[in-house]
Amino acid sequence: MKFIKLFEEFINEAGRDTEMVNGIIDLLLKVDDIDNRKEMAVDTIADFDAEGVEYNKGEFLSKLGLSGLEMNEARPEFHHSDAPDAEGRFKDLGIKDLAAWLIKTRDGDLKRISGSLTQQVVFNRNEDPKYAEKMEKVRKEVYKQLDRTDLLNK
Repeated sequence: MKFIKLFEEFINEAGRDTEMVNGIIDLLLKVDDIDNRKEMAVDTIADFDAEGVEYNKGEFLSKLGLSGLEMNEARPEFHHSDAPDAEGRFKDLGIKDLAAWLIKTRDGDLKRISGSLTQQVVFNRNEDPKYAEKMEKVRKEVYKQLDRTDLLNK
């Protein structure tokens, strides 16, 4: 009897997931701009995966009209740098000081600096847009400190 009850609970839980997924599909289909829908779908998939929601990713994307698009580009994997650990500096330092620290710890290598800033922007733009905006200001300050005026207006 105990196993039957557990099985019934499992089936009911899966049914709730299906109803929720279908409801989210209905909501996302109301988003006309395909890029916005894609971004929202990527965030939803990440949430589904984190919460253990039972769903078929291919079917989900297909119902949203996104099955032919490359979804993996929208949410890159986190990559640990060989640069020193920031230990909170990205949040704590001001724009000029953070730019100087990035230049120092990345030997003035603009590609490495830009990679660090881009990673901060990508992984924080939805949850903390002001922080992401700060990182873009730091990028401009890095260009100034490295005397890369050719990059300032891009």
